Amino acid sequence: MTVAFIPTSDTPKKDQLKQIIETIALSKGKSVTTTSGLETNFYFDMRPLGLHSESAFLVGELMAEKLLELEFDSFGGMESGAIPITAAICANWGGEKEGRGFFVRKKQRDHGKNKQIEGSFQPGDTVVMIEDVATTGGSIIKAADVVREMGGNVIEALVIVDRLQGAREHLAEAGIQLHSLFTKDDFDV
Repeated sequence: MTVAFIPTSDTPKKDQLKQIIETIALSKGKSVTTTSGLETNFYFDMRPLGLHSESAFLVGELMAEKLLELEFDSFGGMESGAIPITAAICANWGGEKEGRGFFVRKKQRDHGKNKQIEGSFQPGDTVVMIEDVATTGGSIIKAADVVREMGGNVIEALVIVDRLQGAREHLAEAGIQLHSLFTKDDFDV
């Protein structure tokens, strides 16, 4: 996959990431159904971002910078979308305290240690939920419910893009404050 621009050293990293999202992750014009079941004529498919060297680095660095503004013990989200993002954050971690990431399985394993949360989560942690895109917030709430059942204190979530379709309000009702690198209004959709 080739990125359609060549950033210069003076192009801000957030602008670089926005250009990559517009190039490899945003599709417009064709009707698509989101995970939340909403029909839309624009879609952010963020899976390629975490599996593309340049964008994975930028996502990890920018999300880590944003996380450092928050109070937490660990961060993570639902498989599979949050896995490459959480890994990119950990790889780009520059904070004074350790960056502890995890992911939530959609279903508890029925073998091995029978875990539903994998990684560096510990009961009692204050947690920031990680997700690629927020539409209604349903996926974040599902993952947060599992974390809370396992003894985590979830009060914030961080996403790459907020589609501005109710996630902020639904998450607030669940006691979770939403933060994002971008909103849909940052893109021509």
